[in-house]
Amino acid sequence: MDLSLPCVLEDLDEFVLEVAHHDCGDRIAAADMKCRIHILDLLHISNIYGEVLLEWIKTAELSSEETLGAIRKISWSPHKFGQIFAVGFSNKTVCVWSEIRHGYHDSYHFVRNRSLQINEDYTLDNKELPLKMCKDYAWKCVVSFNIFNSYVTDVKFAPSEYGLILAACDSSNKVALFTCNNILTKSNWDVEIIILDDQQRYQSLTETPTNIPTYLDWVPFESNMGLTMVVASGYFIYIISYIDQSWKCLETIKVNECDIIRDICWSPYVCWIDYSRFVTVHNDGCIILWRTKDVEDSKVSHTTLEYVYKKEIIQMSRLKISKPLYKVLWHNLGQMFTTSSYDKSLNHWIVNDYGQMIDVTEFKEIYI
Repeated sequence: MDLSLPCVLEDLDEFVLEVAHHDCGDRIAAADMKCRIHILDLLHISNIYGEVLLEWIKTAELSSEETLGAIRKISWSPHKFGQIFAVGFSNKTVCVWSEIRHGYHDSYHFVRNRSLQINEDYTLDNKELPLKMCKDYAWKCVVSFNIFNSYVTDVKFAPSEYGLILAACDSSNKVALFTCNNILTKSNWDVEIIILDDQQRYQSLTETPTNIPTYLDWVPFESNMGLTMVVASGYFIYIISYIDQSWKCLETIKVNECDIIRDICWSPYVCWIDYSRFVTVHNDGCIILWRTKDVEDSKVSHTTLEYVYKKEIIQMSRLKISKPLYKVLWHNLGQMFTTSSYDKSLNHWIVNDYGQMIDVTEFKEIYI
């Protein structure tokens, strides 16, 4: 049976704008042009002949009054916090959705622990559960934030070790941090705001923002850099860390000899020599691989309870392809990433131990 994503999305009746996989791998959130969010689960189906089949099934279709703009980005939270995802919209809004649990009888429980007995009212051609099987399983928009100056360009949840924290940014260089104080209801959130001014320096709220799209990613917990995120805006990269109960910019990097940054992604893999890597893709087709480097006297105490490892960000390698890029995503193993271009093509890259990026798009067998 072909379980590839294109086959799943063919059953949706609108053009798909955004797709996000749950980190457990058997749940997908897909957004269409009508501002609807479709939840698809990989379920074990038992048909009337006693056969057990593995099928992608649409278990929910979500929309609300908050979803008035086009969906720009979807991000799942770490699974330890339950079934939660955040959505960034073109109407300057960020919404957080959570699955309402009815004991152990929500749709995620079906995914993990149960088989569905399908009767004659269901056919595999529909790829959608009968309404009577879904009526007790619901999603709720638990909170929405309308604090941005322009359309939302990126949303990402922080590593689970730091709690339920969401970062979002917009096209006016505003970055917002949302920290959940009540994991049970997901309704009490603290909000902190960072704005990058038109001089591309880390500034206070009083500065006037520009119209340069901003992108962000979180540094993995294993990188020993504390609660840190990397923010890309225009030609600049900002390393922003939570130190002494506040967010501080540890480093600002200007990227030369390339166009503006279109996306940034940090590898989940930490190398054995204790450095980690991230990639930026640019509007002119440039791909840059960056890495962290320890500096002398790297262990700096900021409080009696907290230690931050100071690292330097250096450029490891770069290359340029003939088409503009707009998205990059690392594989979970952290040694391979995929870039997407405006002509709808994908390129797959492997990073070897020397930091060389090798295009393996045409290879049928890949050995790392």
